[in-house]
Amino acid sequence: MDYINDRLMPQMQYYKLKCANLQKEFYILSISSVILTALIPVLSIAADAAPAIKYIIALLSSSSSVLSSVLLLRKTKDKWIAYRATYEQLKKEKVMFEIGAGCYQDKNICKLAERCEEIMQNEHSDWKVTMKKTSD
Repeated sequence: MDYINDRLMPQMQYYKLKCANLQKEFYILSISSVILTALIPVLSIAADAAPAIKYIIALLSSSSSVLSSVLLLRKTKDKWIAYRATYEQLKKEKVMFEIGAGCYQDKNICKLAERCEEIMQNEHSDWKVTMKKTSD
């Protein structure tokens, strides 16, 4: 088995993609919530002139609350940061191995595999703890 191409690179790609998706999700939901919340006082000014605006204000308020709750429940920012950190750690180990630096002076692929698997296992363990806290 070619550890780098068959295991490490796909895992790094996974963390990189998940990180990018979570970052995008975080910003979309956060910015949407901010915009919806900011519209409420502006529309409130016109609420007396057009009674239907009260329904729009209520819809904006509830939508903003839902978006904030989704961010909180999914822990989007925490997962984004954790995936990014894991990706960066794996990238560092790969570079160190490729240039034969540090503990990789002997180019021992088993050492690389052990360290990378430990990094991924730690991330997975942290993820399980985070998900357990969410469900409690």
